[in-house]
Amino acid sequence: MSVATSPINVASSEAHLSSDEAPWTIHGIAIGGDDITKGSSGIKKFWPADELQEAADSLEGRPLVTDHDNSAAGVVGRVTKAGWEDDVGVIYEAELYDEDLAEKVDEGLLEVSVRGYHIPVDEMERRNEDGAAVVEEVRFDNLSIVPKG
Repeated sequence: MSVATSPINVASSEAHLSSDEAPWTIHGIAIGGDDITKGSSGIKKFWPADELQEAADSLEGRPLVTDHDNSAAGVVGRVTKAGWEDDVGVIYEAELYDEDLAEKVDEGLLEVSVRGYHIPVDEMERRNEDGAAVVEEVRFDNLSIVPKG
């Protein structure tokens, strides 16, 4: 069952532009269900689909920023739609107000990354079969345009 407020069509994890003028519409997959990541902490994390599905709506209305910078200078748009799509993950649509960034995303030079918060790593007692820490209590903070998502 999808919980998106309206359909958001995505075909891959890459960000895509859907308009030719400001604001540019950017859409894609923020994070896939049951993905495993290894962020700046260096700790391998397993993001369960059920936790992500529950948190998907928390991405809607959040800022679209550069380099996860929530300052006034970092904001370049906002997430207008977010939701869950079965067998895909957390999907999004956002408005982007920066032409240079839009061109770089369109050319594949920049990617989109989601910032999610969860229980502290030292409190993650569960591990999946690969030994990754199982993430719980997910909430999204922003969607960011970065060199490598």
